[in-house]
Amino acid sequence: MAEFPWRALVRGVTAAEREHRSRADTLWRDHDVISAVRERGIADGLSIAREHHAQVVAQARAGELGPDPYDGAMHSVWLHGDWRWLTRNMTTEEREAAADAVQRHSNLLNDGDGAGELTSLRWWAE
Repeated sequence: MAEFPWRALVRGVTAAEREHRSRADTLWRDHDVISAVRERGIADGLSIAREHHAQVVAQARAGELGPDPYDGAMHSVWLHGDWRWLTRNMTTEEREAAADAVQRHSNLLNDGDGAGELTSLRWWAE
């Protein structure tokens, strides 16, 4: 049975969140407070992205959503999460598709004001 793309995204975001929380706990025990707070902030951002993603999927299932839920979820991960961590294990084709989704959602939010490509979105091409 084929997996829905949003399930794979949730798994990736949840794994990233766990990894950053684990790093934060280790750093806290090692008295590296600044790094621990940074890692905890990344984990919290991923948690926000995951919750937003769940809301988007629920709205899409209920027929209450106009824009593509995948685009919104990927944009949320890019905005609140660790985009580089999430995309580093993807193929170039998957990265490009994810980046295109983020850019489409950003353009939708900005009403197509021509703001251009988002900074560090395609980090692998830099």
